[in-house]
Amino acid sequence: MPSNIKVKKNNDIVAEIIGLKNAVSLAFMNTATVSVLFTDTAGATVLTSQTLSYVAASDGDYRVTIDKAAVSAVLTLGERYTAIFTSVDGGIDGSWEDDFAYVSRKTK
Repeated sequence: MPSNIKVKKNNDIVAEIIGLKNAVSLAFMNTATVSVLFTDTAGATVLTSQTLSYVAASDGDYRVTIDKAAVSAVLTLGERYTAIFTSVDGGIDGSWEDDFAYVSRKTK
């Protein structure tokens, strides 16, 4: 499942799932409950579960914006983390992970 997470110091995080589909029917899942939480490299939860909202008129897209204050309070610059996404819809559960580093934004 395509997920997208970009985490830059002093910026809000936008976590999203693009095109969530039922693995059997391949139909887009527009009524799922989708969430994400962040863990450190030891597997400890550093940011509790956040619920992603369905993006209106999309084909299975979900998104959440997490405030930079909440992020900077729990993430350490230069460290690696894992975003764990979960979805539930009609008795069908899914889970996948996206690794990322907490970095400073660079200008060109």
